[in-house]
Amino acid sequence: MAEWARKAWTSDYDLTTDFGVSQYVSAEISYYGHTFNGEQTITYKKQPIDSDYYLFVYGYDEDCAAPNTAVQVIPVHTEEMQAQPQKKAFTIEVSEVTQTGAYIRLIPDESVDKYYWNISLARNIEEIWGGRDVFQEGMDKGWWQYLADFYPDMTWVDVMKLFRSEGPIEGYTKDMPDDVETLKWNEDYVLYAYGIDDEGELTTDIYFFDFKTLPCNESDLEFDFQVVSVEDDPEHSFGSRVCHKVTIDIYPSDSEAQYAFNYHKVAILDQYYDAEVPDLDAYVFDQFMYSAKYATDAARVVMSDIREDQTYYLVVMGWDEAPNTEINTFQFDYRTPAAGADFVEAEAVTVRAIEGGITIEGRYEYAAVTSVDGKLAAGLRGDGASASLLPGVYIVNYTVDGVNHVQKVLVK
Repeated sequence: MAEWARKAWTSDYDLTTDFGVSQYVSAEISYYGHTFNGEQTITYKKQPIDSDYYLFVYGYDEDCAAPNTAVQVIPVHTEEMQAQPQKKAFTIEVSEVTQTGAYIRLIPDESVDKYYWNISLARNIEEIWGGRDVFQEGMDKGWWQYLADFYPDMTWVDVMKLFRSEGPIEGYTKDMPDDVETLKWNEDYVLYAYGIDDEGELTTDIYFFDFKTLPCNESDLEFDFQVVSVEDDPEHSFGSRVCHKVTIDIYPSDSEAQYAFNYHKVAILDQYYDAEVPDLDAYVFDQFMYSAKYATDAARVVMSDIREDQTYYLVVMGWDEAPNTEINTFQFDYRTPAAGADFVEAEAVTVRAIEGGITIEGRYEYAAVTSVDGKLAAGLRGDGASASLLPGVYIVNYTVDGVNHVQKVLVK
């Protein structure tokens, strides 16, 4: 039998003698002591700090309900235990931060089995989900519940298990799974992680790492546009719906600078211009960049499915991982006239073949060089501009005072 007693409770007994010990055991311990068999570890919780106790231990005959060995009295003094340093559940590092990405290193401790991690805009955690102390309930669990509602046989816990990770994660965000979104330039982000078990209970604290993406670079790149043709588009026309195909050339002021372009109905961009607080960065990030195409030098854009009851924008901006110019737009519809409707002679401009290419001299707005089958080969701007080309026959279109001119040139 064993029992624990505070020293003050034994003051009426002389525990320095066997008689006093026997009296106390008979009067107190025998009534509320606990019996054990074999080796035991006994824990007494919630005991006051800096207090004196006795632990009474002796053999006990249950049939006779009496001690069958001498009583051992062990004095104990309680002390405050020094907190043991806790190992971090996660080591999180973020480096090589750019405008739209970063290199992350997320290493769970060996005690962490499965865990969830993500990257979120810092302001979303604070402004939408109530802060770091409570966001997990609404942002993560709420998302899993939303997905589970689409499947009658699934709970949010079932969905959660699909998104957990195991072991270390290291690499660039652009190479991560689809649920890790592209980062937006010049924004504060939080990478967070926490252990979570099969019942949806957190097994660790939530760990956070704050970082900020770089702002956009700046460029003085400018653009000119020329409508090449407007044609019928029978592939997308049916019934009373008549569609057209519009071809437009883009001429950047720097032939080596990259740019991005896309086209859509004017209403898609105008809603961002017309908002109470215009947010064109949101348009670029949410609407433009994921379906945009990228080019350097002049580009010819063929846009199909242009409806007669709609007006469109060709949207172009300089691009260096993120936009580096303002948004440039060219508004058009199926009635926009093509510059090449009439061809006339123009003595002020000279187009000629040179070794390995073509040059154009004189006063003109811009010029496009195409192969005989209509593929754009180069864009030219300014007196004396030239383009390197493979041998062959080329068509040079150029404009003077808004009028288009055309000339064939043989490059040897």
